Amino acid sequence: MTTTLSPATTSTSLAAPTIDEEFLTEQAAKSWDPNRPGAVMVSVYGPDGSVAYASVGADPDGAVPTPDDLFRVGSISKLFASLTVLSLVDDGLVDLDAPLSQYIDRIDIDEAVTVRDALQHTSGVPDYTESPNFLDVLLADTSREWTPEESIGLGFSGVLDFDPGSTFVYSNTNYIMLGVLVEEVTGLPYHEAVRDRVIDPLGLTNTYLAGFEDGPAVFGGYYELLGSIEPLTFDYTSIATSAWSAGAPVSNGNDLHTVLTALFAGEIVSPALVKEMTANPEYGFAIYVPGFDSETPLFGHDGRIPGSGTFYVHAQETGITVFTVSNADHLKVTPATGGVAEVIGVRGVQVVSND
Repeated sequence: MTTTLSPATTSTSLAAPTIDEEFLTEQAAKSWDPNRPGAVMVSVYGPDGSVAYASVGADPDGAVPTPDDLFRVGSISKLFASLTVLSLVDDGLVDLDAPLSQYIDRIDIDEAVTVRDALQHTSGVPDYTESPNFLDVLLADTSREWTPEESIGLGFSGVLDFDPGSTFVYSNTNYIMLGVLVEEVTGLPYHEAVRDRVIDPLGLTNTYLAGFEDGPAVFGGYYELLGSIEPLTFDYTSIATSAWSAGAPVSNGNDLHTVLTALFAGEIVSPALVKEMTANPEYGFAIYVPGFDSETPLFGHDGRIPGSGTFYVHAQETGITVFTVSNADHLKVTPATGGVAEVIGVRGVQVVSND
């Protein structure tokens, strides 16, 4: 018999709570707006391969999202950039505390900015996506292929916003710079280096860098512009190529669960670097502690890019991952993620696959 959890029964006093489709439907509905277009899916992956999920809403063609669908994961993709850089650290090719400029010739960057600063957003480099009329510039020519230098140049003239290492301010520019580092150190295009060091070794079949690699179509979405919500049908090239290593990859919950499981098992980077990634609760190296209550530690990252909102949370002790996704800009996935995140960290929790 399946026990269905309501938000009031996620207490750590429960010995073995159960996550099932009915519970997940309740949670998904918290991020869905029945009066506006869009869909929300919450999928949960157990360490034994079990998958439970629930979806509300649909895409512009009436399709309901499933775990087999692919999505634009936005800033969640910084995890792939971070792991690629850290694999170079393990190989002795990069030093976390060396100046970023030591590895980059194509971009003029203050020598005080370290690789660590870029990974944890303490560099002082302004966020190019916060530049004036950023989306207007991208949408002016949606077929344009942006270079990393052009993206960085939208919001960075070489002047830092603050002294490196002094504070945390999230900046997508940091991960564009790290993508350049990967290219210059490996001598490979960024997407090939990520594939060689993370995607292929883990056997990920649902992950690729949009704008640079071919892959299956993503689940249909909606874009909100000037107060109107419309199906996202325009050419995505300018958005994907400008986002590059900071947000362009396509993936799904299954691949993310595989990455996180391997990460905490020490199968991607060394245990010492896994510890470095999770030591800073404010923001580690593309992984942070989300603000949800749980019996055991949680780690996660959210993402947003036109036509998609995402959030993954992984409980290291239970080995369970929750991946929440919306296919519309106006639907915020945090409400749907919170109640599920609290449960996946409870010892003894069970994931009941959909029939």
